Amino acid sequence: MTTCSFASVRARSSGFTFTTASARQHTPTWKARPSSCRAVQRVTCGGNQSERRGVVEEGPTRREALGLAAATAFLAALERPQNAAALGAPGLSPPVDGISVYTRPAQKSGNHGIGWGAIDPFSFSVPAGWDEVGGFAGEGYGGQEVDLRFESKSGGRLEVVIAPIRRFIDPVPDNCTIKDIGSPMKVIKAFGPEITGGQPVDEEDILDSSIVTGPKGRPYYSYDLKGRVLVSATVLGDRAYLITCKATAAQWRKAGVKEDLYKIRDSFNVLK
Repeated sequence: MTTCSFASVRARSSGFTFTTASARQHTPTWKARPSSCRAVQRVTCGGNQSERRGVVEEGPTRREALGLAAATAFLAALERPQNAAALGAPGLSPPVDGISVYTRPAQKSGNHGIGWGAIDPFSFSVPAGWDEVGGFAGEGYGGQEVDLRFESKSGGRLEVVIAPIRRFIDPVPDNCTIKDIGSPMKVIKAFGPEITGGQPVDEEDILDSSIVTGPKGRPYYSYDLKGRVLVSATVLGDRAYLITCKATAAQWRKAGVKEDLYKIRDSFNVLK
């Protein structure tokens, strides 16, 4: 009877690194360790050629065939897209007291298509359990695309939308700020469809709004909307940058969720 013991798995930004304990043979009836264990070891060791030497080159037994099938399924799972925390997402800092800081990488495409040019970097806090997700290329109301999205099964969802402002102010003045577009009420009505996915935002939808001065003196408009939606918006150049944090009613009631969403919203900062 042959048993294999495996140590813990660690994920790094450069890929997967696994360690395995050696396979132990209690009875010397095999010419080599069974291929079911070896197949898993080839996966977990990243295909180390030295691990392949000594495998018996003969037809697999039923036990070996089943082990090989399990290893193949495991390999397929590893090849699927992983979440940001598991892979050490680019731009995500190591956590401090359970909070990381995401800074948009300069090389990130954002799925904005031709003609957008470089996107200025921004940052925000990311609580533990939140992962960057994809699968939304081309989304956005009126052609204003979602730049990125993070989600937490227990904590909600956030999106950053980057939208041109020339439909509201043209030509765009030098050193333009969000105040050049108009009041907080005018801005939330103007960009409401980007926040809601097409529905307008009316005055009765606004529970609270304020003007906040950022670290570099840039003004931000901050909103609490009905439906557990928190928004922070600012302008740099000819683009508006908006972060939207949302939660379901069940998520909102959980301890700490509301506080985390406010932390994310209030930490949003366009860095240039």
